[in-house]
Amino acid sequence: MNSVRFAFKGEWYEKDDKAFFRWLDENIKWARDAGIYLVLDLHVPIGGFWLDPTSDKVDFRLWSEPAIQQRNLRMWAAIASRYRNEPVIAAYDVLNEPVTSDKDGTQWRVFAQRLVDEIRAVDRNHMIIIGKIYGTDRSYSTAGIESQFLVADNNVMYDFHFYEPIHYTHQYAAWLPRPIQEGGVYPDETVLIPTGHQRYITSLTQVSPHRFDLKASWQKFSLAPLTIQNPKIKMGLPVFQVKGSTAGIVFFDNIEITASNLRGLSETVVNEPLSKLTVWDWWGWNNPHVGRNGLFERVVDDGVEDSYSLSIAGVRGAEGYSGWSSDMYWFQVKQGYTYSMTGYLKATDPDAMAYFDIAFYGDSPDSDEKSFLSRNREYLEWEFMKLYQFGIEHNVPMSVMEFGLTHECFTRGGENWVEDVLDIFLEHNVSFAYWDYHSDRMGVYFKDSEKPPGNPNLALIKAFQGKLKQ
Repeated sequence: MNSVRFAFKGEWYEKDDKAFFRWLDENIKWARDAGIYLVLDLHVPIGGFWLDPTSDKVDFRLWSEPAIQQRNLRMWAAIASRYRNEPVIAAYDVLNEPVTSDKDGTQWRVFAQRLVDEIRAVDRNHMIIIGKIYGTDRSYSTAGIESQFLVADNNVMYDFHFYEPIHYTHQYAAWLPRPIQEGGVYPDETVLIPTGHQRYITSLTQVSPHRFDLKASWQKFSLAPLTIQNPKIKMGLPVFQVKGSTAGIVFFDNIEITASNLRGLSETVVNEPLSKLTVWDWWGWNNPHVGRNGLFERVVDDGVEDSYSLSIAGVRGAEGYSGWSSDMYWFQVKQGYTYSMTGYLKATDPDAMAYFDIAFYGDSPDSDEKSFLSRNREYLEWEFMKLYQFGIEHNVPMSVMEFGLTHECFTRGGENWVEDVLDIFLEHNVSFAYWDYHSDRMGVYFKDSEKPPGNPNLALIKAFQGKLKQ
């Protein structure tokens, strides 16, 4: 590797700008002596912190307070002015993983252009790196919006980070809002992941009339189990639905799906008690033939175990139907297994046609794309191309300024994942940076105060050496 993505916090500059520049000058000298470049990365901006949603320091003031935006602009202007003629600096990575407080990411699109303009006022030399939108509405989710965009400048590299599949790469990562435990191995041909279009085959239940007890806060329902004996069925997906004209509002919460084999042994394949963070994993949809119909709300003041749930209102007409789904809860179906589902509903209309369900899917015969891919290099390239395609369409350079694995992955094939990802990056000629060099969570070196830089992750280093040797 020939460069370091050099992360810093905006508060370091504000606390003592003279000490900040002395520190940065020293690192530039070290980089020059070592023959490598630095990519300056504003990892935590002034007035903004969303990298750890579980922290009590979460801060989104950057997006709503013009004075804080101006402080970040002044900082980048000072950095760019000081280093405008410094060849050791390869680029300015102006903001790491932006998560906005609005609903469509406009705040980052506008502020990104302001940052570019501020830097260009004093530095026409250096490349600028602009990352995609990583989340909106104060959450790491971009469902329903276009996360990539262009700025008005001809010396920009467009960036995205690559940690797919995150249930594998982030095993035991405590900083996630929903920490992942065992995440499997790589590669694993037995794990199917939905990719292209899928063909709907059947469901666990059909709509059947029932009356809601309006005096009950929540009612628990159980669906009749279904044994899968159709080899075309490969995956299942939980859904919430309201069908036909429904007066009032229907609420959904706390679903669980279990699978039982012929010997009666059961396992839970989906357990979703909707929470403050997981309600954002779900997206609402309507019958495409009747246009806009249902009104969707992520409820923040009513739930079974907490105050969070999902609701649908306003469904009209005999052909009207609306629902909630989430790509986070696909699960692989096993032939001969019996699937059952429980969940909680309540409604303000006793005759509401509302239910939860499992939709079962197989391969689509009408699509050129594969409906499902195994956890292997083909899947990684499919995920990569979803974002890299932006560079092809707009004829702009792309980069991946973060990719990596938790240390636990290296007992589960982590070096295989690294080698496949590096092959993809090299084949498509993108710049890349591994996260990170020195830490107990994802570093090339484990921390060790007695032996700096620490204990090496030998499997990772071997993977780098095999792919990056000259």
